[in-house]
Amino acid sequence: MFSGYSQYTPVLWSAMGYEAMVIRFEGLQRQRSAFDAVQGFEWIWRGSDNASPKDQDIFTHCMYGNYCDFVEQGFSWDFGDVNPSVTPDNIASLAQKMLDYITAYEKHYRGGTVMIAWGCDFKFQDAASMFGNMTLLVNYVNSNTWPCLACGCSSLPLPTIWMPNTAYLI
Repeated sequence: MFSGYSQYTPVLWSAMGYEAMVIRFEGLQRQRSAFDAVQGFEWIWRGSDNASPKDQDIFTHCMYGNYCDFVEQGFSWDFGDVNPSVTPDNIASLAQKMLDYITAYEKHYRGGTVMIAWGCDFKFQDAASMFGNMTLLVNYVNSNTWPCLACGCSSLPLPTIWMPNTAYLI
């Protein structure tokens, strides 16, 4: 199902200092449905019975969809894209569209943090446009509170959306 990986992958990557990995789902629809039924798209991968857990456990996040899915929803402002730039007139609707996508996406995972790839093959050729629009949208989302659809409360601050190529202290 996951091309190129073996039981030794988490052992070797853990030995190299990795604590987590992201892989793309490759499998049959019945396998995807089985993962989905138990929110199984993330797990602690323990590959070998011969190594101690501390020497081999690696958190594994399997992307639910394709790494191009998000930009194909209209969140790309690269050369040749027809999506309108982020403006004061459309930022609220774009932010809501983004949050709707994230809310639907996170239902496939158990944890409270999901990774969504913001890019695709040959994207970011016009990096200034891509990062400029992304920054406006992410800053707008992070500076507002949003209706909490899942829990029925009136509003909650959305967890911070992290931007690529930015240092975060944890």
